[in-house]
Amino acid sequence: MGSPKTRLNATIALALSGAMAIAGLATAAPSAAITTPANADAAAGWLAGEFVDGKIPSTWTPGTTDWGLTADAILALTSRKVAAGAAATATDALRDNVYDYISPAGGDSRSAGAVAKVALVAQVQGRDATTFHDVDLIANLSSLKSTTAPNVGRFRDNVAGSDYSGSFSQSLALLALSHWGSVPADAVQWLVGLQCANGGYPFSPDEATGHCASNADADNDATAMAIQALVASGVSGQPGVAAALEKAADFLAGVQASDGSFDAPPWQGANASTTGLVGQSMRLAGRTAVADRAADWLAGLQVDCTNAATGVGATARGAIAYDPAGLTAVLTTGVDNSNSDQLRRTTAQAILGLPGSDSYSAMSAAGSSASVPSLTCTQPRTAPLSPTVTGITYAASLKSATVATSASAGASVLFRVKKGSAGSWGAWNTAAAGSFLVPASKTARYVEVIARDGGNDSPAVTVLVQARNSSASRRGCQALGAVSITAPVAQRATATFAARAKACASWRLNGKGKWKTVKRGATSVNFAVKSAVGVNWEFRTGRRTVAISVRAPR
Repeated sequence: MGSPKTRLNATIALALSGAMAIAGLATAAPSAAITTPANADAAAGWLAGEFVDGKIPSTWTPGTTDWGLTADAILALTSRKVAAGAAATATDALRDNVYDYISPAGGDSRSAGAVAKVALVAQVQGRDATTFHDVDLIANLSSLKSTTAPNVGRFRDNVAGSDYSGSFSQSLALLALSHWGSVPADAVQWLVGLQCANGGYPFSPDEATGHCASNADADNDATAMAIQALVASGVSGQPGVAAALEKAADFLAGVQASDGSFDAPPWQGANASTTGLVGQSMRLAGRTAVADRAADWLAGLQVDCTNAATGVGATARGAIAYDPAGLTAVLTTGVDNSNSDQLRRTTAQAILGLPGSDSYSAMSAAGSSASVPSLTCTQPRTAPLSPTVTGITYAASLKSATVATSASAGASVLFRVKKGSAGSWGAWNTAAAGSFLVPASKTARYVEVIARDGGNDSPAVTVLVQARNSSASRRGCQALGAVSITAPVAQRATATFAARAKACASWRLNGKGKWKTVKRGATSVNFAVKSAVGVNWEFRTGRRTVAISVRAPR
């Protein structure tokens, strides 16, 4: 708050901090923060921050990478067209380690779903799926397509002793081949034929028939993925597809909960992963009302400024929790090994169900932004925050003082003054540019300062201004001249003045204690302010003792 200007002015400027802070500086408690609900870009931004060197770490096997989740996260960022750099770096990492994902048993083993997902990632990221690292992913997919009844057209795993292929892997393969531009008719027909009688799709087919074994096997996630594939270019116009799409949409619309959510039967319950995937699929199928209700439910599970403006949950701001219990856990304990994996997986899939997210069949990195969106929480001002007294400047005569203040943006500063404790308060006046003049004499002036915004007034900050002479003298001593008192750190203050020609001036604090001599040549003294909320500083020199007081309530 300034240094001494010239010998014409005596400045007492208070850098009010710590024990030196004038009471009333404490601001009113902030009200709840506000934000826009269901911010899908911020969800993608949070997910982008989970990459480590382009990889999503595995929480199940520390020190390794979860390549499936890494691919899902790339697709989620591409869906929102944000964090282009993070998505590109992750695509490079997936390319360089492609066998770790598509070849689960090493050697020539192949997972149909993994090959299809990587082929989809490569193409939406603008890469050549035929030379991804040294793998021709399109040729790999073709080699996995069965020509044997009852699974003609099914993309099957080539892993000894296990085959997890089904609705998901088939749908991903059709989506990848749709981007490639050539979708085999028999692969489409196998997916159409897999549909259950009730319109849903099973996760896996009956091995004996290659079809849905029972309506009880209908799975919401699998049905949603099938819809994603059925609307894709090169698939949608093929025989039976339109009818299968309508039946699948009818099935999902019929199982939506009243709150807008979808569950993952039989035991997982309502969750944001399923609701996100189904929500987008229903939008693709033209069931906008169903999709909007799903999006509303997802919005209630986002970690945002309404529930994590501060606190341990703030590090997850933007992410979407799996379910209400998962959201409570994040807000209570933050993100740790117990919930980080679930939070990443859920956010990657829930993003799809929020309005404006591109589907698997439509997404492309072309035109994506490098920005990594985040939620910045701001506090609404129902009333202005209390003003801060930033300095008090005394005239050379010590007969007046200028009080300088600052207030929250948009608020004006008003003040009023009374002479002595028994005086009456004057009218409220506006402080031009935040500062105002107050008479200063032996009789104290009490000053109240408020901030006003839109008719709302803050609590008042109170200051006491006083300057007086005394009969004590130090004849022959250099006059005080300009003086500045500041408090650079809590409980410490510094008085600065013109260099002393003689060691005859002295000072003390709070009107008591021993007088301390100001050494010749000295331009400042330091003193402690242990408990006083303000300054009562005395300087004895020349023909008078000057006492200057600044006070405020604790």
